[in-house]
Amino acid sequence: MAFDLTSFGTDAQGELYMTDRDGLVYMALPPLPDFEVSGDGAAGQLLLSKGGDWTWEDLPYSSRHPISAYRVYRANVADGVFNAGEIFECVMTSTAPAWPAGGDLTNPNPDGMFAYVVTAQNAAGERTSPGGTPVRTLGIGACP
Repeated sequence: MAFDLTSFGTDAQGELYMTDRDGLVYMALPPLPDFEVSGDGAAGQLLLSKGGDWTWEDLPYSSRHPISAYRVYRANVADGVFNAGEIFECVMTSTAPAWPAGGDLTNPNPDGMFAYVVTAQNAAGERTSPGGTPVRTLGIGACP
């Protein structure tokens, strides 16, 4: 496809737009793996609520990327300190950017805590980045 681009610019969020000779406007989307759903770079970080929904970034709204599923991964951090190589197990999948009814109802070990990572996937199988977390995931095919 040949574009006869005439101009380009960015909006307030730094998103790149281009215009062609026919007056059509195009938006340049970063690749899905460049996004983080629940990390520091996310538009809406993972928010935990004891009685309400757990929520995270709504990527179709914030990035215009179509998402087929969100996955929540959990690691049981036994000593309360996250170590590289912790294994995150898929504990929930959703088509909406939320885990209803108070999120994870499982309790960690008495001497530990849970760490969570949320990723998103499109129909082509591309996934978002887990951020700076060194994630080894299990259960991709068997995610509830």
